[in-house]
Amino acid sequence: MVRHLIENEPRLSPHAIVGLLEAEAKRVGRNDWPSERSISRIVSDHRQSPPEVQSQYRLLRWPESMVSGALPVEASATVLELLQLNRRLGAGRPTNRFARWFWLVTVAAPDLTASLRWGVAGYLSAAEASEEEDDMPLRLAESFLSEGEWRWASYGIPDNAIESVVFSLLSGYEADVRKERETLAAMASETPEARRERWRRTYTHTGTGNEVEQQEAPDGKTS
Repeated sequence: MVRHLIENEPRLSPHAIVGLLEAEAKRVGRNDWPSERSISRIVSDHRQSPPEVQSQYRLLRWPESMVSGALPVEASATVLELLQLNRRLGAGRPTNRFARWFWLVTVAAPDLTASLRWGVAGYLSAAEASEEEDDMPLRLAESFLSEGEWRWASYGIPDNAIESVVFSLLSGYEADVRKERETLAAMASETPEARRERWRRTYTHTGTGNEVEQQEAPDGKTS
């Protein structure tokens, strides 16, 4: 939220930002808003970040977001759809970051309903903004969109349940993603001999083991 305020309310001082955050925290019953010193540090770090990073926190505006290079011109029709959807949901203007994810999800799954595309985009946007290095959110979205099981869930979702439904759908792939990670980690730790044996078994089963054995021969010679 701090970087969002820095980009969209540039005249706000760190002191003013603290006041806004304090008021919002108290509104929801919290008492852990950041200090003015912390806000000043975030402002400094943000101003030193690359322009393309800063622009992701700005509110989406057409055509300004395209002219500035924050979003490609090809995304115009999709972001106009997003603006219309946000008005319907009463969500206000999205950020350029949210719009970029909405566009990517739309390109990947054009048959997915606007509401679910909005939910997936919001999930990915929030994950990216958190700056955590874990790619689990990306893998969950990838699994969800590539499986195509969303087709049966594309209808009848109330507007106020979109985020919870999307989170539930994506979380359903976590076990598969973790299993894939474990498999890849095990493969990465294999010795060359174990890897050759695994390839031999795999490709022999498919009728192409000889070719792989020739390619993987340790002395560079074919058998």
